[in-house]
Amino acid sequence: MPGDPTQDITATERVSFVMKEGKIIRNGPATSAVKTAKQSMLDEVGADF
Repeated sequence: MPGDPTQDITATERVSFVMKEGKIIRNGPATSAVKTAKQSMLDEVGADF
């Protein structure tokens, strides 16, 4: 994972390698964070959480 999650929690959204139960689930460049429908809705109404 690029970055230091103790300094920037959003670094956990840019994971490039995942292994589960000894199997590689993801091995490649980190993808950009995609907004969820809830995040988009909160942006539209101007909610500030």
